[in-house]
Amino acid sequence: MGQLNGSVTGTGFGSIADFKIFWDDGSVGSYLGTLDHDIRLVGITFSVDDPVTQETFVSS
Repeated sequence: MGQLNGSVTGTGFGSIADFKIFWDDGSVGSYLGTLDHDIRLVGITFSVDDPVTQETFVSS
């Protein structure tokens, strides 16, 4: 799989982040997460075209 690039919009408050990535292939991902004790962002993500199908994520 090749690399995707995109632009990000969103907000953060305290340890909570809520943002969307507008990927260069035309898809849009929504992300909602919190910072864990290791200062990694942990949360859920889904495509705005299919919000029922959700996945969890952990930043590195």
